[in-house]
Amino acid sequence: MLEEDEELSYDTAAPQRNSAALSTLEAADAVIAVVGADPVSITRLLRDHSRLEELGVQELHVIVNRVGAPVPGDRLRDLIASRMQVDSLHLLPDDPVACRTAVWDGALLSEAAPRSPLRRGLRDIAASMLVPAAEDDGAAGEPEAGASPAPARGWRERVLERARR
Repeated sequence: MLEEDEELSYDTAAPQRNSAALSTLEAADAVIAVVGADPVSITRLLRDHSRLEELGVQELHVIVNRVGAPVPGDRLRDLIASRMQVDSLHLLPDDPVACRTAVWDGALLSEAAPRSPLRRGLRDIAASMLVPAAEDDGAAGEPEAGASPAPARGWRERVLERARR
């Protein structure tokens, strides 16, 4: 929720976090909104979208977490896409068994449930949000004077290979 009035949010002497969050949103190049697949979360996302636009957010990526019965993913995708413009929309399935297994084993999701639909969804999101390497966009030649050195050749491939495991 994007509240500006700290007095409305707290009844104690709590830290003034809302103004810091609003400043961060105003300065962000892109925002990733992660919401639950429940009516309250989706309603808040739709309501706060206009506030994000007022803050100058131009690139918005939405991740809907714990998607599953009784509302299918296609219905959620259509609902969000019909009411707001987003740069990308990702749906992550509800997979409590894989998550519990990873927690109880003290392991990463990729170790405890490598073929889990949730794990595949997270991998796909990570791969889609990676900045393409210079060799992928056809850029060649020497970097401009004063430019940061290019990342090590093949970093993207290494990250994607790790994600595939």
